[in-house]
Amino acid sequence: MAGGAEPLLAVSGLVTEFPARHGTVRAVDGVSFDLRRGECLGIVGESGSGKSVTALSIMGLLQKGNGRVVGGQIRFNGADLLSLSSRDRQQLRGADLAMIFQEPMTSLNPVFTVGQQIAEAVRIHKRLGRTAARRRAVEMLDLVGIPDPHRRVDSYPHQLSGGMRQRVMIAMALSCDPKLLIADEPTTALDVTIQAQILELLRDIRKRLGTAIIMITHDLGVIAELADRVIVMYASRIVETGSVRALFKNPQHPYTQGLLRSMPRLDEDRDRLDQIEGSVPNPTAWPGGCRFHPRCGFSRDICSSAEPPTVRLAEGRQSACWRHVDYDPGQARPNLAEVRA
Repeated sequence: MAGGAEPLLAVSGLVTEFPARHGTVRAVDGVSFDLRRGECLGIVGESGSGKSVTALSIMGLLQKGNGRVVGGQIRFNGADLLSLSSRDRQQLRGADLAMIFQEPMTSLNPVFTVGQQIAEAVRIHKRLGRTAARRRAVEMLDLVGIPDPHRRVDSYPHQLSGGMRQRVMIAMALSCDPKLLIADEPTTALDVTIQAQILELLRDIRKRLGTAIIMITHDLGVIAELADRVIVMYASRIVETGSVRALFKNPQHPYTQGLLRSMPRLDEDRDRLDQIEGSVPNPTAWPGGCRFHPRCGFSRDICSSAEPPTVRLAEGRQSACWRHVDYDPGQARPNLAEVRA
C-alpha cells in the first residue's frame, strides 16, 4: 500500500458457510484481499465460485438463519464490520456501502415510483425532508443519464427499459454518496449496446465521485474495460490476483489461462473457442488438494493431495498453483513455510 495508507476495505481469511442436508457448505473459504480508495477491483470466476457470496458477506445481506460468516475479518473504513450491531450495519449499508444487482426488476418495488424509492433511501440516511429528497432523486437520475429526469422521477419500474431500470438502481446506490459500490453482474441481463453504456457510466461516476468499485462478473471483457486489479476465484477460493494488464498479458494460474482462452479475440482466427473441460465441483464435496486439479491439464500427483500455497510473483501478483513451487517429488509433503506468501 503506497505510503502505508490504510485500505478502504480489508478482507482477511473470510469464511462463509451455508447449512446443507448433510453438514455445511463452505461457499467462501479463506478469501483475503484489499481495496484502495477510488480503486476498481474485479472479481471474476464461473458460477458457483463464491463471487456473489463474498459480496453478500461484506454487505451483511446473507439471509438470517441461512448463510453466515464463520471466520475471518472484514474491515471497512477502519471499522470491523463483523463486530457491528445489526442496526449499525444497516445504517452503514446504503450510506457508505452500496450494492447493485444483476436484475433490477427483482430489486425495485413495482408499486412505488423510482423517485419515491430513491428518495426513501436519501431520507433514511441523509435525514432530508420530502422536498429535498425528491430534488435529490431528480439530481441522481440526471447524473446517471436518464433523459427528462423531472418527468421520469414519477415513472414506475415497469414503464422503463431494462437499461434505464439498471441506471435507476445505480442512482439509488449512489444517492447517499457511498465510499464503496459493489456491482454484482450489473450488465449480464442487458444487450451489448446497453452493457457498454452502463460500463461507461460506472467509469464516469468513479472518475467524478471517486467511488471505489468492486465489479463482480464472469465476463473478463467487462473486467478489462473497467478494473485496475482483478481477483480470480474458483470453488470458493482465490486462485490468482494481479493487475488487469499483467493478468491479461501473462496469466499464471491454469484456470485463469483457461478463462482467457475461452474469450473471443479480434487478433486471432479460430474456428471455435477453447473451453475448460468439466464444471465447477459440487460445494458439498470439494476435491482434495487443489480444487481445480480434476479439470487441469497440468495436474501432478501433489495437486490432488496437498492444497497449493499462494505464492507471490513479480509485479505484485499472487497465484495458488504448485507449478510455482520447486519441491522434491519424493518428499511426502513440501516445506510450505519456505514458499507460502
